[in-house]
Amino acid sequence: MIFYNLLTKKNIVIALFLSLVLVACSKDSVVTPDPAPQPGGTKKLAKIEYDGGSYQSMTYNSNGTINTITVHIAYSQGTPDHIVYNMFYSGGLATELRGSDGSKFKYLYVNQQLVKTEVYAAGNLVAFYEYTYANGKLVRTDGYHRLPGGTVSSTPTMRYGQEYYANGNLKKMSLYYRNTNTGVLEKSNDYLIDQYDTQPNTSAIFENNPFMPLESLIPNNPLSELHYDMNGALEETVIHTYTYDNDGAPLTRKTTTKTSGFPDQVENARFYY
Repeated sequence: MIFYNLLTKKNIVIALFLSLVLVACSKDSVVTPDPAPQPGGTKKLAKIEYDGGSYQSMTYNSNGTINTITVHIAYSQGTPDHIVYNMFYSGGLATELRGSDGSKFKYLYVNQQLVKTEVYAAGNLVAFYEYTYANGKLVRTDGYHRLPGGTVSSTPTMRYGQEYYANGNLKKMSLYYRNTNTGVLEKSNDYLIDQYDTQPNTSAIFENNPFMPLESLIPNNPLSELHYDMNGALEETVIHTYTYDNDGAPLTRKTTTKTSGFPDQVENARFYY
């Protein structure tokens, strides 16, 4: 998966918020749009625990906005990574996220719509992301990353494109990377979510780095995904199963990733409110 695996050992990367889960679908696949997203209510997610000892915990300001996000990544050997992020606001908008490791994310707006995120490490700009919208929905993110020699590229080094179901849930994401020889963006993967539940998704914004202050692209919880390579060949099938509390909020999630020729990979998450 794109974002649920950010705290697993195989996918610890700085991904965009727009890199949300999705499932890829072949021409012969049947995609069933889901019922309209249900309201998430006032319940606040306090902690997510993962297999192996990794977790995230959150605190909130008195007005309900995010105050801190703690990310703890445990390894089978060695010292765990432990970062506390503090969110800062201006005029009711999230403007900066500062990490205890010296990292910083700056959020820039036009007419109160997020148009750019800048990523800093040790005080230096190392990447930025620009966002394109259509009918109020995020449809493209262009990423600009540091090149050899330390200069951030002036043209996109990667791109995400999004498509949506009529009810607002994310349907498909296409991922592109720049070919270093030709300078052209080339598709590397398609992902598409072909089934959701009807319960509120409480964790999407927290399971993405840099925790961008965008509305969730997936108001409900994905149940299945298909991941395709650049040629349209199916690489992985991902199945999610949940348990819920009386309000419909997820309490546990079991994710099973099926890759041809390899044993199934199972990851578990537990949610606390």
